[in-house]
Formats: sequence, C-alpha cells, structure tokens
Amino acid sequence: MDYQAGTGPACIAKVTYGFGESPRSFRVPAAPAMRLSRLPVGIRARLLLFGLLPAAVLLAWILTMNHLRTRHTLLTLGREILLDRVQAIAADIDRDALEAVTAARTMAQAAETGLFGRRAESLRLTREVLEANPRFFAAYYGYEPDADGGDAAAADAAATSPAAAPVRDALPREALDQSGRFIPYWFRDPADPAQIRLRQLSDFDGLYYDGCRRRLADPTATDKAMVTEPYLYDNLALMVEHTYPITVAGRFVGVAGVDRSLDEVFKRLQTVKQLQRAEGWNVELFLVSQQGRLIAATTRGPNDADLRTLPVADSPHGRLLQDFHRAVTTDRVVDAADPVTGKPCIYAAARLPTGQWTVMLQARQSDILDRVRGPLIMAATAAAAGLAGVLGLLAWLATSLTRRISRAVETAQRVAQGDLTGTIDVRGGDETGQLLRNLAAMTTNLKGIVSQVKRSSIELNASSRQLATAGRQQESAIASLGASTSEAAVASRQITATGKQLLGTMGEVANLAVETADLADAGRGDLVEVGETMAHLESSTTEFASRLAAIRQRAEDINMVITTITKVADQTNLLSINAAIEAEKAGEYGQGFIVVAREIRRLADQTAVATLDIERLIEQMQQAVNTGVVEMERFAAEVQAGVGRVAGISGQFAQVIDKVHGLSGRFEVVKEGMQTQAAGAEQITEALVTLTDGSRTAAEALSEFKSAAHHMEHAVDGLTETVSRFRID
Repeated sequence: MDYQAGTGPACIAKVTYGFGESPRSFRVPAAPAMRLSRLPVGIRARLLLFGLLPAAVLLAWILTMNHLRTRHTLLTLGREILLDRVQAIAADIDRDALEAVTAARTMAQAAETGLFGRRAESLRLTREVLEANPRFFAAYYGYEPDADGGDAAAADAAATSPAAAPVRDALPREALDQSGRFIPYWFRDPADPAQIRLRQLSDFDGLYYDGCRRRLADPTATDKAMVTEPYLYDNLALMVEHTYPITVAGRFVGVAGVDRSLDEVFKRLQTVKQLQRAEGWNVELFLVSQQGRLIAATTRGPNDADLRTLPVADSPHGRLLQDFHRAVTTDRVVDAADPVTGKPCIYAAARLPTGQWTVMLQARQSDILDRVRGPLIMAATAAAAGLAGVLGLLAWLATSLTRRISRAVETAQRVAQGDLTGTIDVRGGDETGQLLRNLAAMTTNLKGIVSQVKRSSIELNASSRQLATAGRQQESAIASLGASTSEAAVASRQITATGKQLLGTMGEVANLAVETADLADAGRGDLVEVGETMAHLESSTTEFASRLAAIRQRAEDINMVITTITKVADQTNLLSINAAIEAEKAGEYGQGFIVVAREIRRLADQTAVATLDIERLIEQMQQAVNTGVVEMERFAAEVQAGVGRVAGISGQFAQVIDKVHGLSGRFEVVKEGMQTQAAGAEQITEALVTLTDGSRTAAEALSEFKSAAHHMEHAVDGLTETVSRFRID
C-alpha cells in the first residue's frame, strides 16, 4: 500500500492497495486557510490593454500600408506622367530646331534649283529669312572658293563701286572676302535685335561648314543637316548653328544656314517650365547637345553660375546627364537625389530627333506626394477618433464586468476561509451571473460533502485499526513460508550443480567421440585418395612402357635409314673417284671436275663418319630403352601389388569408422538425458526462487500495508480536524 499526501488549499491523500484493487483518493481541505491574492493588473486594465493595443497596432499598420501603397502608386504614376511630359517637351523644343533646320534646307534647295550663282538674289533671300523669323539670330550662305566662277568679277565690282551703292547694282564688301568669295552673314545686333547687320563668315574649319561637308561625304549619315555645339559669338551672345549642304551635280559647293541664340532656347525652356508649374509640376529642364555640352538649363549652378556651354561632366548634375546622354534609348525614369539640394527627385529624359539633343526633366518627389498628404491626414484623424470611441466602449464594458467579478471573488474568499454560510446575489443573465450561480451551487454541494466526510471519518478510523490487526497475522504466516522455501531452494541448487557437472563430463566424452569419428572419416578419405593415386600410377606406368616400346621401334627405323645413307655415301665416293679419273683423262680441261670430285669425295667421307656416329648412338639408346622397359614392367607389378594391399587396409579401416560412429550416437543419447535432468533441476530451483521472491514481496507489501494503515489513521484524524473547521450551521 502506498500513501501520498499534499499541501495547499485542497490537498489530495492517495491510498493504493497492493492486492489488485484500483487506487482510491479523496480530497482533504488544508488546515490553514489562504486568502486569494489580487493580480497586479486588473481585468479592466487588461481589457483596455489587450483591446486598445491590437486596435492601435492594426490601425497603424493599415495607415502605414495605405501610405506606402499610395506613395508607390503615386510615384509610379508620376514617373509615367513625367516620361510623357518630357517626351512632349522634347517634341516642342524639337519643333524650334526643326524650324531652323527646315529654313537652312529651304535655302540650300533654293540654291540647288537655280539660285546658286545669283548672288544678289541669294543675299536678299538670306535677309528675308532672318526678318521673317524673329527667333533666328543669323542667316547666311557660304560658297566654296570660286564655286560659281564669279569670285573675280564680284571682287572687281566691289572694289570699284562706292560703299553707298545699292545692293542690286553691286554686292557689299561685307558679303565677300578679298578674293570675291561669296560668304554673307546677316545677323541681329546683340545690343539692338531690331537692327540687322551684315558681315563675312569666318572659321570655315568649324562644324557648321567643314563638319557639314564631312557629313555630306559620310554614306552612313542619313540626315545631312548639321546642328553645331553651342558657342560664344564675339563674346556677346551664345548660339547654335543649323546648316545644310549645297550640292550641284553631286558636288559640294557651299552651305546654307541659320543661327539661333541660346537665349531664345533658354526662354523656350523657361516658358515650358512655367507651363508645367501652372499645371502643378515644379520641374527643372536641362538641354544637352550631341557632343555633351549644356545648351540651356532652367536652374543655375553653385554660386549662381551659368551652366550654358559647360560640359555635362563639369555640371552638378553631370552623372545623371551623362547617363542619359550616353544611353542608346532614353525611355526610362531614374530616382536620385538632387546633387545641389539633396532632396529626392525623379529624372526622365528624351532624345530630340533634330540634332540628337537630349532634354532631361527633373521633378521633386515631394511635389507628387503632397497631392495626397491632406487626404492621408484626414484618414488618420478619422481613425484616431474611431479608436477613441472603441476605447470608451471598452472602458464601460470593463467596469461592468469587474463589478460582478468582484462579488464572485468575495464569495470565493469566504468559502476558502471555511465559511459556508451566507447567501450570494445571483442576478444577471450574462456569464458573470452564471458564475455567481455556479458559486452558490458549489457552496451548497460543499456543505453536503463536509457533512458526509465527518460521518465517514469515524467509520474509516475503525476500519484502519482492523486492517492493522489482520496485517500482523499475515506477517507471521509469510515469514514461516519464506523459511521453508529457502531450505528447498538450497537443496535444489545442489542437485542442479551436480547435474551440470555430469552434463559437462558427458559433453567432453561426446566431443572426443565426434572428433575421433571425424579423424577416422578423414583417414578413410586419405586411403581412398592413395588407392586412386596407385591406380593412376599403374596406368601411367603401363602407358610409359608402351611409349618406350614405340621409341625402340622408332630407333630400329632410324637404323634402317642410316644403313641406306651409308650405302648412298659409298656410292657417292665411288662416283667421285670415277669423276676424278675421267678428269685426269681430260687434261687441263678437266681440272675443274677434279676439284669438284675431290669435294664430293670429302663430303661422302664426312657423311659416312656421321652415319657411323649416329648408328652407335642409336644402339646405345636401344639398350637404354630395353633396360627401361624391363624396369617399368617390374615397377608396374609392384604397383599392382600395392593397390591390392591399400584396398584391404581401406576395408578394415571402414569397419573401425562405422564402430566409432555408432559409439558417438550412443553418447549423444546419454548427453540428451543428462540435459533433460539438468533442465528439470533448474526449473525446480527457479520455481523455489520465485516462491521465495513472492514471499518476500508479500512481506514487503504487508509492511507497506501496515504503514498505509498507520498513515490512514493519521489522515483520518487530520481529515476530522480539518472538516471541523468548516462552518455549515
């Protein structure tokens, strides 16, 4: 039996019986009453905290996401609008450049279609073009030297005519150089633009003239018009030149051109800027030439410096201008900070088809975002007002809930102190009213439980004493049973030990018998192999004798061949002698035959000697072979006798092996019987040990049972004392 006790407002005493019964437990109220402590943060504060904080966070998140989404949408839309506007501005500016290029092209086409060489009319046309276009600063023709063949005549006429002569009678000296080359340059007086003056063209190595000639010769240049880089004219005015080549019969003969003042371009950019500002866009414009110089800008550099004609790399916006100027296409938008003010801006650019100028437009991001800043502030204000209303509603709800919960807490504290008397106000249909009704029902049930526990504690006290007496009687019986089983277990262990010794001895004998049988089997196998070897040796000996006989027969055949060779050698010797005799008869004509006969006789003698040696060796070999045949026949007979003896020994050894195998089987039967006996003795010992352990376990369980009964008595006493503290009347 196991007993556990706890402490607290309502501790649990758990009693476990070790005889197959299920655990039983009962609650015992703790002796000291504990007062429920209040939480540091009340329900009202938590309701406000957990209601207001998530709402505020959610509202802030919604406003932030709305602001970011609106900002992104506005910036995206602003980039698209900015790109459209810069393209429209580029088209507007390009119209002015196209107008100048068109005027230059018209003048060149007029010269090509019959006006070339008619210098007075060309001079008048140039002035009329300048007078008709107030935005032009100058208009001019420039012929190649003596291109029309009239340089000399024009020079003579200009030299003999007075300076005040009419233009129709003779060309002014200002329209010609010293050689009479036609190079009139009509321009507006920078001090008084209403005054138009005439002077000679100069700097023919510049882009307006030499560059135009090179462009005409370039087969890859589709547009033959030339728009030059901005330059300072006589330190008085900044301008850009627009020229077009004059060709006659496919030959370059000069240029026609007009100049535009950069002041006019700047005024045009300022006009565009004012129009954009009227529409709510505070922008800055930059116009860059094809060679990377600033033509005009609506803003000024540091220290109010003029940016016109400045290389873009030297301007404050050089990096952005270079990126757009070098790009193949400009249909993109770049976000970057203004290098002068540091404010975030959006930049877009477009390429002018005429002259390949680049116009860049700068707009501040704040100008775009300011359009929705007011609506966003109004939305944030409305959200804050809604949050204040939610806060007030939560405060009213928290006050209503905490008032009823406080009554429930007071009732719980009274019950915790043991006071089960009094009544509880259970009015209300919400969850707090249900909580108060449940507390009232709990108090009523607790009264009944306390009364029942008081009656049951008396009965439990008597039962615990009876259990203690029965435990003492069971303890003596279990002690006697344990002693008897211990003696029987000792005797059984001795029997088991003896059986194990006999079993080990029989195992050794059986192993020896098995080893003997294995050795006998191995010996029989070796004898079989010896018999097979002897039989193989006998057959090999017979085969060897037959081969020796064959060798002897071959030797006899060789003797016959040697005899034939000997006879041939004798005949050859006789023939050589006869040949020598016949050669002697022939005299000096037979000397050669004598030498041949001598060599043949010598070879015949050597053959005879060799055949005698071979015959002697063959005779020796025949003698050796005959001796080997006799020896092999005698050895074969001995081998046959050995085979017979081996067969007899093998039969006797087989009988011994059979006897050994039979003895090994009997040993196995005896060993199995000893194993069965030893296993039975071990089972008896294990049963006695189990019985002893059971007796010991029963004694321990009985001891626990006595201890539990003792604790039960104390627990019943404590329960009686604790229950007596509750007031139910």
